[in-house]
Amino acid sequence: MMRSIFIVLSLFIFTTWKACNSAVLPKWVYRVDSCPDPKDIYQWINASKALNCHHDLMSKDPKEQELVYHCLPSIYLNETVEFCGRSGPIAPGFCPIYNYGSTSATYKTCSDFTNGCPTAMFHSKNVYQHPECLKLNRISRCFEAQTNCSQSTATISYKTTTENRQRMLTSTTSVYTYVDGDTKHEDSVDVVKMSAVTNSNNIYILITVSSLAVTILLIVGLTFLLRKRIYIQYK
Repeated sequence: MMRSIFIVLSLFIFTTWKACNSAVLPKWVYRVDSCPDPKDIYQWINASKALNCHHDLMSKDPKEQELVYHCLPSIYLNETVEFCGRSGPIAPGFCPIYNYGSTSATYKTCSDFTNGCPTAMFHSKNVYQHPECLKLNRISRCFEAQTNCSQSTATISYKTTTENRQRMLTSTTSVYTYVDGDTKHEDSVDVVKMSAVTNSNNIYILITVSSLAVTILLIVGLTFLLRKRIYIQYK
């Protein structure tokens, strides 16, 4: 009996850990190692073209805000994703994030940031204007700018992920120059094609699920012993 229970719990732990470790993304959302450099608007425009987003990232036309390039932290703050979605307004004091299954950005408060929290309303596609909303400590699952975010050596620095981005596969597309709110077409060059990279907190999930399993095993074991003792007494 105990052996059967152990096997069932082992299967439960394995399947639960796998499900939590790699959340299912819609077909139009892709995991990436990092977002384009917030200081380089060309990278964002080129990433938009590489993903074939229908609407121009720089367009101010209200009718062209439905399928715009986004690169955002996930709601769990342990990975970064890119997708073409609706650009919505983000209130002051919040950072845009991606919630699994959504077609547009949602938001998370940044009131506990030490610096860089947006102080004015902006649209989610313009997150590059607020770099602190893109910098994550993926191990601790927090924004680096948060007061209580652990600044451990495991922190994924923006510099490192940006350098890694430059070494990924490239594809040829058109480059655009941003000049005072307008775009001007230039020569065709190689631009970064970001690969899908899964960055999940394996240790945290494993410890949580294991603790739950141990608790269940203790309860089952105590119940079994208690029933056996009662059986012996009344035998």
